[in-house]
Amino acid sequence: MEKIVNMLTEQLDTSKFKIYKELDDLVVVDYRDNLKRLRGYGKRPEKVSLVVYHHSAGNENCDWTKDPQWQEFVDGVNHWHTKGLGWPACGYHIMVPYSALEHNGKNCVILANALGTMSYHTGRGRNAYGIGVCFQGNFAGPVNDSGLRPSDFQKECAHSIWLSWLQPDFNLADYQLTGHFNHGKQACPGEDLADIIYAHQMGFTLGGMLVQ
Repeated sequence: MEKIVNMLTEQLDTSKFKIYKELDDLVVVDYRDNLKRLRGYGKRPEKVSLVVYHHSAGNENCDWTKDPQWQEFVDGVNHWHTKGLGWPACGYHIMVPYSALEHNGKNCVILANALGTMSYHTGRGRNAYGIGVCFQGNFAGPVNDSGLRPSDFQKECAHSIWLSWLQPDFNLADYQLTGHFNHGKQACPGEDLADIIYAHQMGFTLGGMLVQ
């Protein structure tokens, strides 16, 4: 059975967390100094020319059923990547929790790594020029027994991260937004986010708004 879990919207506590960037429809929370790293990632050797959307999949630290705070989600992925995989730190640049996080009425996403670092998220040489974005949850469709689908908050963020931030900031073409499925992981990030990616890749817009 498919389901979207409705959770309470959390307001960002700006006394504890810094804002990296505020756009018309999106706030980027700077969480880089809060992560416990094994070591630092190096600078990317090439300019950014790719964005890759992922889901957190079946990792127990990212289980939506536990309704973790957004910090626990980011810290959980970081723990998985450092302690489980031996990576320097969380492999993604941008993190999108399942539950809504807001500031001044705008959706918030989390910056885990500087966009100029070559972190680990896609492989096959693409980390050198790709930005990794992770959405909390397992959205792998029929192989996912929970039937979980991205929250409305996450789908809004999927559009805003691309249209309001990464595409204009890095002057990227429509086809440069991809999913992990474009690079060998067929189930990632699931059908709903894949539909959003396909729409942007094909430039399906009408009056400046994406046709959904």
